Amino acid sequence: MPCEVIPSITRASTWEAGVNPWLQRDRLPQFEGGLLGELLHGNEPVVVQDLPARLSTTEPARKYLQGMGSLVFVPLFDRGVAINGVVLMRKAANAFDTQLLPQHVWMANLFGRATQNLVLSEELQKVYTKQQTPDQAAKSLQDRWDKITDDQGVDTQVAALQTYFKAFPTVTDTPSA
Repeated sequence: MPCEVIPSITRASTWEAGVNPWLQRDRLPQFEGGLLGELLHGNEPVVVQDLPARLSTTEPARKYLQGMGSLVFVPLFDRGVAINGVVLMRKAANAFDTQLLPQHVWMANLFGRATQNLVLSEELQKVYTKQQTPDQAAKSLQDRWDKITDDQGVDTQVAALQTYFKAFPTVTDTPSA
């Protein structure tokens, strides 16, 4: 199933001013296509050990990727589909241990769930400060809660991760020696 998300960068250690990706989406750089789009829509974690070799001259995210030698992309899943991703980069090529990829996936996805809960908490606070009837507030919160905690979606997500790790204990774009 294709992902309808347009890749955007929500955090970068090179930024001077912080941007809240949930409240200031208009300040986020967005990219059509390119390596980040390919990785996000690929729906799988990937280790790129020779990043310069993967960058095309028309790479839309070149500004953020240039000067780096290797990259790890970890998709953040919601109901089994990557809706966000974490990108780790190092200046050196071959800088990532592919054996740690499963750990990166589990940690990043736990962080993603925690982030969704924080967003829900902020929405809850907004509901309390708005002048809504109790029924309106309950419906608004229930709709959001259902999106985040859909039991079938969580089960699907866990099953997808388990299947992935059984079939592909490590994914890398480096050819076998």
